[in-house]
Amino acid sequence: MANKRVKFLCCSLVLFLVLIAVNCNLRKPVAPVWDVQVNFPIVNRPYAIDSLIKKDTSLIKINPTNGLLTYSYSQPAASDSVGDKINMKPAQPPQFKIAVGTIPFRDFSFGVDIPNPGIPSGIIPPGDLPPISIEMPSSDQFDYLEFESGVIRLTVTNSTPITITFDSIRFIDRDNHRFVFDIGSVPPLQSRFAQSILDGKIIRLPLTLDTVRSRTPGSSTPVTIPDPILRIQLDFLNLIINSARAKIPPTDVYRIDSSKFVIDSSPSPTKLKIARFKSGAVNLKLRNDFDVAANVLLSLPQLYHRSTQQPFSINRTITRNDSLVIPVNLYNYEFRSAAPTETLTYTASIRQLGSEGDTMQFRTFSRTDELVASLQILPPPQDVFILSYVEGVLKPTLLGFDTLLNIKLGDVPTIFSIDSLRLPDATFVLNLSTPNIPIQIGGSIKLDDSIKYSITIPQTNLAASSTTPVTISGADVVSSLSRYVSANKTLPNSFKLGTNATINPFYVVGSISSSDKIGGNISFEIPSNIGIKGGVFRDTLQLGDEKNDNGETVELDSLLINRLQSGFINFTLSNGIPLGTRISIKLLDANRLFIQNLPGTGPVQVTSALVGVDGFASQAVQSKFSVAMNKTELDNLNKAKFAVLEIIFNTPDSSPSVKFRNSDKMNVRVFGTFNYRVED
Repeated sequence: MANKRVKFLCCSLVLFLVLIAVNCNLRKPVAPVWDVQVNFPIVNRPYAIDSLIKKDTSLIKINPTNGLLTYSYSQPAASDSVGDKINMKPAQPPQFKIAVGTIPFRDFSFGVDIPNPGIPSGIIPPGDLPPISIEMPSSDQFDYLEFESGVIRLTVTNSTPITITFDSIRFIDRDNHRFVFDIGSVPPLQSRFAQSILDGKIIRLPLTLDTVRSRTPGSSTPVTIPDPILRIQLDFLNLIINSARAKIPPTDVYRIDSSKFVIDSSPSPTKLKIARFKSGAVNLKLRNDFDVAANVLLSLPQLYHRSTQQPFSINRTITRNDSLVIPVNLYNYEFRSAAPTETLTYTASIRQLGSEGDTMQFRTFSRTDELVASLQILPPPQDVFILSYVEGVLKPTLLGFDTLLNIKLGDVPTIFSIDSLRLPDATFVLNLSTPNIPIQIGGSIKLDDSIKYSITIPQTNLAASSTTPVTISGADVVSSLSRYVSANKTLPNSFKLGTNATINPFYVVGSISSSDKIGGNISFEIPSNIGIKGGVFRDTLQLGDEKNDNGETVELDSLLINRLQSGFINFTLSNGIPLGTRISIKLLDANRLFIQNLPGTGPVQVTSALVGVDGFASQAVQSKFSVAMNKTELDNLNKAKFAVLEIIFNTPDSSPSVKFRNSDKMNVRVFGTFNYRVED
């Protein structure tokens, strides 16, 4: 009989554990025989501190000296690339004109032989000779010339055997312009010359030798008078002309002028020392107002071709009264200057005037004739120059830096809710690297993308070519997080970095390219020096899965259960965490719907571990509670499929914030003790 009772006792214990695990309804007892006490484990496990605050141990750092736990998350972050933000809007420059001025004209001569006017051979008596008047030969090289400078030389050759003395010799053109020479006496068979300055004079063909008065002392012996008697020659030498109607062959001249245009019309313009263009174009226009062709050299000495490394230079011949447009794609060029400047110089020079074609017909020329040069800015959107690289003084330029921080909170938002939170040591650290130019940043970190809960990023100057830490800690972080937690009872789901970055705020020399960014690493650290009010941790367990103190799973055979006589729920807790806690269990059915809380009287209060002056737990504190269960609670436990352990944390009043280390833990042992009547 004793063996049989032992057999029934074991069977009834197994049956009860199975019933609790599989949520079976307890059957009505049929033949009660005796009462048996059974202990059924509901929760029997330790909870380490890191599992209470975060299950992702990759985000928890442990101080090797004191074991302090620190939540730490970091991620790389980069701003938008500079892109098209390095740009300049040029000002339309005025055109400039190059007057050709005076030009050289080739030397030329007029010569004529004077026939014998009727002087007989023999003894020549002294006295006046017959007057001479003759039209000089014409020229097919010009119609008129206006001289800036030059010399006209008259040479008179006496072919007779007698001396001839001349009064002034005059030449008159068709507009009655006069050229007068004093030759005096010309000995027999000799030449005499005289010259006159042509400065400011004009000659219009035809040219006439005016009536020449001459005389002779005669001869004492008979002489023979030849025919012709005189040779008259005019030589035009070293000629510089102001205007003409003439045939103008290719004539070397050198006239140069230049102008500048402002490539950035901003109030604080970008000043370039070296720059490469991403886009931008201009047109260079030359208009030849001359009646002859002009060979022109156009240059932009600060622009160097990126392939040939040669400065920009265009040599063109522009036909008479014509124009030429030269497009310049700035992408193909690099800007270079000895010192930073916001101006671009362009230069035009006339290298040659006239052409072989201009020797076929008379052309009209004047020193006031002009070559007109202009640089034309194209219409929008091409009126903005975008740079891919600049070295010099970049104007202050805004750069976007809005980044969603992918801060991982592990299971905290789902298993841990908080009424209030103190994080005196929490910090955001932005380690930001800059290109070779200073940058200033400021802005905020918005919690759940809400400006209402934002952490201010102080205005910070980032030095060129360096990494600068921007640390946000203390009240800047605590106040915003605390307000968020108080309102939402949990930690934020997202952190969004929004900054207003200004490139080169102090207008100094530096360099930057369109691909440059503000880069670096952004970290969020919470050393576990924490104050918590109303922090709630939840862990869902399946009834029947917990093991007893021997490490065995308790199974119940529902067929052997008679009925529940009485029951208790027993809490045995060892709290080595420096937080006061309240513990309760929520019973859930198979659909995870709430049934009731255990104990029904409310959570049990668990004393905090003792806290030392250093803020760490110094000694675990034991707490034990046994709470009777009524009939309804017993029936509800019988219906339950799941149990949710709920631990509510509060920092002790004596320690507004406490520190956690990896060795801190809480052992939670919750058993149900039940009396059953089993039948034979």
